[in-house]
Amino acid sequence: VLTLSLWAAAAASDYSSGWIRVMVQAEPRRWRLLAGKFLALAGFTAVGMLLATAIAVGTAPVLAGASGVSTAAWAEGAVGAISSGWLNLTAAVLVWGIIGFAVATTTRSVVVAIAGGVGYMMVFEGVLGLAAEGTTTYLPGSILSAVVAGGIPDVSYPIALGLAGGYAVAAAVIAIVVFGRRDITS
Repeated sequence: VLTLSLWAAAAASDYSSGWIRVMVQAEPRRWRLLAGKFLALAGFTAVGMLLATAIAVGTAPVLAGASGVSTAAWAEGAVGAISSGWLNLTAAVLVWGIIGFAVATTTRSVVVAIAGGVGYMMVFEGVLGLAAEGTTTYLPGSILSAVVAGGIPDVSYPIALGLAGGYAVAAAVIAIVVFGRRDITS
């Protein structure tokens, strides 16, 4: 939710402030503007996920000790598990960010992008799953949850990664096409 909101705000706030006109006039190659913004947001997101992972790893032993949970088995393969966990989580939140970016670029509204993204993520897929079991297996929320989990019984990890990549590419293409064709400078 946070990443989708952050990326949506970063994309749509330029429209409401008028800053997008200045940027497009200064750099008429719109793909460069979009690529620069995307790379900055992706880097910020990856560093944020790294920081969150470091905090979780640092506090986990303290919290486990306070709760009486044994940490004896944590030493074996910890670096690999932490690394793959960070990669999976980062991949999933980057896809959510790209989706938020695409919705915000299309609507030019922070509120619509965040409300639409969060509403879809938290309400639509959940209600659809309750109404018709098994219909949400290949939708973005379920697929990105499968990426974070390293695969689930219904969707293997490689399939989840492929579908997540497909969702990211589709959202990026939508953002590129809309941004490239929209009249901004008038």
